Order: sequence, then structure tokens, then C-alpha cells
Amino acid sequence: MGLLSSFNTGYVKASSMTESVLATAIISICMLLAVKIYALVLNETISDVALQGKQRVDELMQTVKLNQDFEPADFEYERFTIRKRVSSFEGSSNLREVRFLVKGERDSLVYKFLISSNDGE
Repeated sequence: MGLLSSFNTGYVKASSMTESVLATAIISICMLLAVKIYALVLNETISDVALQGKQRVDELMQTVKLNQDFEPADFEYERFTIRKRVSSFEGSSNLREVRFLVKGERDSLVYKFLISSNDGE
């Protein structure tokens, strides 16, 4: 019990100047890294047009698979257009290469798919 009473004096020693400078430096470095990472995340995010275009391409690809629709087509949406082009893959009669070009205001993306055509079945 005597050991605990020596710590209960009510006084706390002040930290040294070196400890204060070191703590401030560590906090400054952490804040600098946090701001840099935050700025990178804000600048490198995928645009909502690209995400909506990818979703539409996935839907169109599902209809191509189900209906075996290999005709070229253009699709107009509010903020972007999608062009579908189909060609045979390297001369193969069973494989088709389906390309979707998503063209937005600032950027354009190309999605390529290979699909087996069931012409003989």
C-alpha cells in the first residue's frame, strides 16, 4: 500500500521540449500523409458515367448471350452513347468478338468480350 501512496501525489511532471517537438513532428507527418491520400482518392475515382456505362454494357452483353444477337447497334443514353460492334475472332466461325465503345463527355472506354456463337446447334 505504501508503494501506491507514493504515486498519488497529485503532481504530474511536465514533458520535455524534445518530446513536444517529436510529438508535433509525428502528428504533422500523419496529417501530411492523410491529406495526400485524400487528394489522390478524390482525383483518381472512376466517373459515374464510366460506372453507368459498365453497368449498361453488362446488361447488353447478357442480351447478346441470351438472344445470340450479333448485329452491330448504337445505344443512346442521357450522358453517354454505346456502340456495339461484332466481328469473328481470328477467322473462327464459332467465336465472335463483341466490342462495346462507351463514349462519354470527357472519356471513352472499350470493353471486349469473346462469345461462342451457336450457329450449328
